[in-house]
Amino acid sequence: MKFRLLIFCLLAATLVSGQVALDIIYLKDGTIYKGNVAEYKPGEEVIFKLIDDRIITIPTTDIYTMKVEDDRIIKKQFEIKDRGYFNQTLAGLQWGRNEFNNMVTSVQAYTLNGWQIDRHHMGLGIGIENHAGNWYTPISADYSFHILDDHTDPIVGINGGYMLPLGDNLGEQYGYTTGYFIGGKVGLIAHSSAKFAFVLHINYRYIHLSGAEYRFFGFREQGLIEGEADLHRIGLTMGVAFN
Repeated sequence: MKFRLLIFCLLAATLVSGQVALDIIYLKDGTIYKGNVAEYKPGEEVIFKLIDDRIITIPTTDIYTMKVEDDRIIKKQFEIKDRGYFNQTLAGLQWGRNEFNNMVTSVQAYTLNGWQIDRHHMGLGIGIENHAGNWYTPISADYSFHILDDHTDPIVGINGGYMLPLGDNLGEQYGYTTGYFIGGKVGLIAHSSAKFAFVLHINYRYIHLSGAEYRFFGFREQGLIEGEADLHRIGLTMGVAFN
């Protein structure tokens, strides 16, 4: 009797140890496959052996998520949409020289609303920043290209537009009444979910301000000075993006 019990226990242990844990693949269309991963090529395909011994090849673009024996998630749980509305809202600092050739620090903040098609992002922005003793609202057109189209993605872009003065300092020596800017940017966008991301930009701007008029009165003479300014700014901004 003891010998039979020992034989039964050995057979049961052999069967249990011989069982292979199943890997599971969940497709975006709701299909579920169970079996074992034979080969995984990140960004390309998965070669998968089903429990009935059939072998199939699945493109990774069709996979929502995949779990292996240790429950490690190989593919992230969200996909970034490749087209549609987006918003970016950022704030930061700009550095450059003022009209007296002194190094100054100024603030900037803006929000950008636009439309994305694959890795191309186009939009219109509005913000606030200060230059030469006045506050301006930049109204701009913006284009950026997302290089990798991944959850963490480097970007490059260009923008330009009109500088609308907020303060009425006409008649002061540096009371510029109009202006425009053009610039470029490089940065990084890191998605924490399908609809939310953190954004970091390093940007350059050439800013031209004009329309200043300053009337001076001397002991024997008076005159009118008409001025303009060419500014160069390097900026660092951080913010968030919504899809």
